Parts: sequence; C-alpha cells; structure tokens
Amino acid sequence: MRGSLFLNKSLAFAACCAGAGIYYQYNLSRATMWKDNGNRVYAWGAGMHGQLGLGEEQFSVDVPTEVEELSDKNIIKITAGGDISAALSDEGDIYLFGKTKGGAMGGSGKTFTTNLTLPTLFEFQDAKFKHVSCGRTHCAAITNDGRIVTWGNPDNGKLGHGETSTEKAYKPKNYADRAEADFVNGELEGKKIALVECGFNITVALTEDGDVYSWGFGREGALGHGDYEDTYLPKKIDSLSNITDIRCGGDFILCKDKDGNLYSSGKNTYGQLGITGQNAYKECVPTKVGLSRLASPAQFSCGEEHCSVISTSGTIWTWGYGNDGQLGHGNKNSLSTPKHIKGFKDIVSSSCGGGHSGFILGSGELYMYGRGRDGQLGRGDVIESMAAYRTEPLRVEYLFKNEIKAKQLALGANHSISLVSIDN
Repeated sequence: MRGSLFLNKSLAFAACCAGAGIYYQYNLSRATMWKDNGNRVYAWGAGMHGQLGLGEEQFSVDVPTEVEELSDKNIIKITAGGDISAALSDEGDIYLFGKTKGGAMGGSGKTFTTNLTLPTLFEFQDAKFKHVSCGRTHCAAITNDGRIVTWGNPDNGKLGHGETSTEKAYKPKNYADRAEADFVNGELEGKKIALVECGFNITVALTEDGDVYSWGFGREGALGHGDYEDTYLPKKIDSLSNITDIRCGGDFILCKDKDGNLYSSGKNTYGQLGITGQNAYKECVPTKVGLSRLASPAQFSCGEEHCSVISTSGTIWTWGYGNDGQLGHGNKNSLSTPKHIKGFKDIVSSSCGGGHSGFILGSGELYMYGRGRDGQLGRGDVIESMAAYRTEPLRVEYLFKNEIKAKQLALGANHSISLVSIDN
C-alpha cells in the first residue's frame, strides 16, 4: 500500500501520420501508437517552486507557455493548489509538479530535496485514476474503481489514514518529511466515491449516493460536523444529503444539492461562506448560501478565501475576500453576499485561486482578474504593468491572438494552468 514517483527521462520522438493525428512514440524498450486528442497544457504566473512544469524554477512567467512535457500525454483534467499542480491523462495517469516542501509530493520512501520542475508520474499499486485534487501540502485522487488515495503532509489528519497510518501522530518537523500514499478507509470502506477535494488542511469526499464525508483540521468548522475538532478518519456530514457537487476553499467547503442549493461551512472572515444576515467568523454546520434566483448554480469554484458561481444562464457571481480585485467588480471590496459581474454571458466555467480568478466563455476565450504581481493573469504581452491588479475581467490576449481555446482553468496560490484545445 505504497505510492511512488518517478521522472520518465527516456529518449523519445514522434512521427506523425499526416492528417490523422496518430503518432508512433519510441522509447528505449518499446514503441506505442497513440492518437493525439488535441489537448495541451499551458501555464503561467509564479514558478519559483517548479509549479509551472517548465523544467526550471522561474520567478515568474507572464504569458501562457506550453508545458511541453505533457504534450503527448493526452491530458483531460488539470488541478492546482498552493504551489503544486497536477494533470490527469485519458489513460488514468497522474502527473505532479511543483513544491516539495511540506510533503505534497511524498511517496515510496523518497525524500525530495529539490522541487519537481517537470511533470512527474505518480504510481500507486498499478492503479489508474479518474480524478485528482491538490491542496496546499497534500493531494487526493480517486481510482477507477472508486476508492480514494491520499498522500503528502499528514498534519491534522487530513490524509484520512487514521489508525491504518503509521504516521497518525506524526507531526513533520522539516520540509522533507511526508506520509506515504495510502487508501482512505474508515466509514468510506466499500463506498463508491464520485468526487474528492482538498483544502489547506481538510479533505472532503462525495459518494455516488450523495453523501458527504470530511476529515482533517476542524478548528475553523469547515468539516461541518457541528464542532471544531480535528478528525483523523472520514466522518459523514449528517446535515447534508442528495449532494451532487463539492468544492474546498482554504478553510471552508461549498456543496450543491440536487435542487441547486449551495451550502457552506468553515472560516468566514471575509464573507466567503456567502451567508446572508450573519456576521459569524466561522460556521461549523453547513448553512445555505444566499443566492439570487438568477444565480441558480451550474458550476462553482472556491479560492483560498473567495468563491464564484456560474449560473445556468451563463452569468457569473462572486463573493468573499476582494482586496486583490479577485471578485471582478471594479473595486477591492470584500462581499458576504454573491454579486453579479455584469457585462458577460455564455460563461461555461470559472476558477478561483489565491488572489486571482478567471472564467471561460463558450467560445473558448479566457478572462482573468485580481492579483497580477507574479504574472498569473497572463497579460505580459500587453503594454501595461505586469504586476498591476485588475479589478475587472480582462481577456488573456495571448491565447486569443494565437487562436488557442481554453477548455479548463486551474488556479493555485499565484499561478495559473489551462487545458487548451489545439487543432491538429
């Protein structure tokens, strides 16, 4: 029950069959045929921990740049958290890159003394995966048969290994320490998992029958159990049922039920719970978010301390911490009530990061706003200050001018990753 990482540096080259998008890839030991799905991964922003996957530690990259190491991996999903990133291929392989301090990349007894600057294959018992999520210092993934695997820093029980983990009471004292990858069991034993998400020090899982389980750091109330205690094994949130989607912020969670209602719990310092009529700094029981009827949620996202919702009509609403302009309303105000960003329609997805945000239109155009000091807004090719805060959404011109269409967006603390479509 151990996980490991290795960096594939085998010699490889590809020859394309004209017009077919079919390639023969040669390694030292074997030749394989694969069909290019046209997806590519681009990254930009802070790169000092290797989280851009470009092969070196860079202070900042201010325009979207292709992660070439993933160009032949047929990536179908991307995710980011803190200073780490992950990509999932259509074959169920997970590739990790970024900061090793804190233990997020731990596994198989290896101690990484340098950051992972290139996408690195994660291996666990020959398993294939269908989902992956990154927290700040830990990760979680779902195997094809519906089980959760977690790895990284074990503090506060966020890995959910509980009694089955030799690291249960272990508190890392140096940045090289981390816990091995292992299955999460406890109350989830025998249950099929639909989704798992990571916050700073919490993990939340959604079962296929609509129940939500949480574990980890409890002192902000994010676990939703009605108390402020840490939990070392998955525990069901009894007040939630018929849930269809979940997300984690830094120290809070957001859940949607089958009727389109949103519920939140956890830290509420800047109104990130979206609870109207209340000024509580934290809430330990999931409470209904005050959404307008016009904001019936189709998709939603949580950043470190702010949120966004895409309505079924393609509009966007934001709330929470706004001091970096990440709410997109033309100011730096924080909001405890969801507010509509006017002037945009046909929005299909959104993402929230540390102090920046973005959304994608049905046309594939990408808009971003908020903190820009590390180039995470991707506007380095525009004649303006790279480090300027943008309090209103602006299009990422590099992608637009090069006819590159965004399909997914994942935001870390100060970096951005997009899964894009490249026509063959």
